[in-house]
Amino acid sequence: MKISLSLIVVIMVAGIAFAGGDDDPKGRGAGSEFLEAEIEAVLAEVRDRELGSFTVGEVEALMGEISIAQQKAAYIQKSAGASFMLPGVGQMKNEAVLNGALLLTADVLVSIGTVVGGYFLLPAELRFDQLDYFNAPMSTIKERWHAQSIAEMLPAVGVAAGGCLVHMVLRVFASKGAAELARERIAEGRVTFEPRLLPGPAGHKQ
Repeated sequence: MKISLSLIVVIMVAGIAFAGGDDDPKGRGAGSEFLEAEIEAVLAEVRDRELGSFTVGEVEALMGEISIAQQKAAYIQKSAGASFMLPGVGQMKNEAVLNGALLLTADVLVSIGTVVGGYFLLPAELRFDQLDYFNAPMSTIKERWHAQSIAEMLPAVGVAAGGCLVHMVLRVFASKGAAELARERIAEGRVTFEPRLLPGPAGHKQ
């Protein structure tokens, strides 16, 4: 009975650790399939055993393997989340500095292009050379903007919408690439993890 109770307690603790493991919400899901496959492989050898047949040492070893699988998945998720939030950061985290720099540069260029393109497609009377946004009364600024028709604003709005779309495509592309890099580094043994039986921050060695 003591052995069974130990197993239940360790599983509960591991569940708590797994539930709180990721700081990057946008990266969630990137490592879920990886985690499922890893845990399936770990449990495959012991699935048919009776609960009470485990020794304390076996329980600790089993949960240690599961904790490593969780840490691997969390690492993949964080890499993906980093590049989703800012394209290229996840690549740099995985030592692909050139790829990361190119993605980051592309993100900056898209931002600049969207702002500059949108500005010059605004109606002339809304631009800085014809409207002093710092000194003009708020009523004047509102009147100028409210006086514009949808047709007049459409080109600038179109550029802004297009820029947002390109941003999203770039972020998704960078996120998937960072997740793949993380998986490769784990598979190659360039990033390793230690068993962790209690809740806490996941750590890795490079």
